[in-house]
Amino acid sequence: MSEVYTAVDIAKYIILTAHENGDVITNLKLQKLLYYAQAWYMVHHGGKKLFSDNIEAWKFGPVVKDVYDLYKKFSRNPIDEQVDEGDFARLNPEDRKFMDEFLGEFMDHSALSLVNMIHNEPPWKEAFDEEDPFCSSIISTDSMYNYYSKL
Repeated sequence: MSEVYTAVDIAKYIILTAHENGDVITNLKLQKLLYYAQAWYMVHHGGKKLFSDNIEAWKFGPVVKDVYDLYKKFSRNPIDEQVDEGDFARLNPEDRKFMDEFLGEFMDHSALSLVNMIHNEPPWKEAFDEEDPFCSSIISTDSMYNYYSKL
């Protein structure tokens, strides 16, 4: 049975996969991939979350604050932190398979294309407050599940 991980566990798996495949991963792109990984995991697992952390609606899209804070030192540059198997050892084979399939579909998108996709979708739009763009609201996982399960 799969378990709920932290967003940092999933982020490290994404970073390692990107490095192994020669893909560039910035904090901006990582945040968007975390959002979509959460959404599609819930769709494929009956609403069960991939990771326990909240996702906030920021100006440039969804953000998991703990992951953002961990990698903000890279600014807009690629994340070049070394990641190894021990960083996400709890990730079971079934969930690794899901992540590999997910990343196979989503990794080729640029950060900007992911931002543009998300900005046109209801879960982020409903949570983001354009009148106070510095206010961070939580994006409801129910909203994510309801929207993406219809696609």
